[in-house]
Amino acid sequence: MFIMTMPIGISSRASPLVPASEKLSTAPRRSVASLSLSFCTDPAHITDQWLAFETSAHATLFQSYKWVSAWCRTAALAYGEHPLILTGYDAAGRLALIWPMAIVQKLGTCVLTWLGQARSNYNFGLYRRDIINQIGEAEIRAILGQIARHRPEIGAIYFLKQPFEWNGVKNPLSQLPSYPAALRAYALNLSPDFDSLYESIFGARSRSTLRRKERNLAKTGSMNIALAETETQRLELLETFLRQKAIQFQNQGESNVFADPSMQMFYRELARDTGDGAPFECAYLSLGDTIAATFNGMRFQDMFYFLTASMELGELKRWSPGFILMREHVARHCRQRTAVFDLGPGEGNHKAAWHGHEVPLFETHLSLSPRGWATTVLSQTKAQSKLAIKHNPILWKTAQSIRGLTRALRRGIICESNSS
Repeated sequence: MFIMTMPIGISSRASPLVPASEKLSTAPRRSVASLSLSFCTDPAHITDQWLAFETSAHATLFQSYKWVSAWCRTAALAYGEHPLILTGYDAAGRLALIWPMAIVQKLGTCVLTWLGQARSNYNFGLYRRDIINQIGEAEIRAILGQIARHRPEIGAIYFLKQPFEWNGVKNPLSQLPSYPAALRAYALNLSPDFDSLYESIFGARSRSTLRRKERNLAKTGSMNIALAETETQRLELLETFLRQKAIQFQNQGESNVFADPSMQMFYRELARDTGDGAPFECAYLSLGDTIAATFNGMRFQDMFYFLTASMELGELKRWSPGFILMREHVARHCRQRTAVFDLGPGEGNHKAAWHGHEVPLFETHLSLSPRGWATTVLSQTKAQSKLAIKHNPILWKTAQSIRGLTRALRRGIICESNSS
């Protein structure tokens, strides 16, 4: 583990914005407090500290020890990520923050990203609650400057899917120049009284339709809705999910991210009894011996994070087993007094149906040295283009039509390949 001491002023004074092409300043600033920064390349080096810190830290599931350590063990290297985990300690030696980051190659340049950011719903970091509001732009720039000194090969930073705030607290990194993300995320505030919540979201006709579907579904076999209780059951359900998801992606003509062996290993690792917090929940709806739908997620602090779901296709689909399973899982977390049911980024019928509130996201693209300028400009241009297309109805409709045509062509190619 590499350790350096860096005085960081904890103040509200921000430094002027700098263009992407300008190197971040690392000049010392007047300080009323200081942080000592440490770097390591394996979360196992700080397991006990991390697990103790995350119980009360301001953080998301995707920077929890279980998520990050499982990613590092199974998928990080397959995705070209070399972990660089930063920890900051105050003058009393108490842990103040953890940034789980990675170094990747983009266009021949070493770029700093969040660990697993492409597969995480949110990228935020972990902060002690009494310090997060004291970290200003000047302090963030000083931290980035020290990262650049520690690893001078890094030319740029490229941080995606960052919430502007989390649980009502502003994200310190939102003080840097940034772009709103084209991707949208949603979450649902829960109530201990599920029935009242359910009736406030779904009208009488919708509830009646779902009751009718549930009755018809029960006629097809002995219906059971339950949660896997053992590691063996979770792993078996995960295999069912992978099989159902492969068929779903194939029928839709989409590429299947879960076909990647490293992703499969990652989710299997999450489903294991590793004893490191954030339990993995596998719920299912069965009809006799048939698993009609699966629903997977994790609980962290006072939130449940929906991750993945799958459904058996065919005649059963018309009775919405996936939606019925999700409804029961929402009800379960209401009874457990979970505060928020996170629906995650992306669009979907289930998100629209539950009317979750939007979680605004942003991206940060900055060069740390002149050699990172070209990569940063390209990533900025890509981010701006995505945002422009998403916010322009005509461009967005055209993009959706092209995407639909691509899917149809891919389905045709797959069907032709299977028939031959």
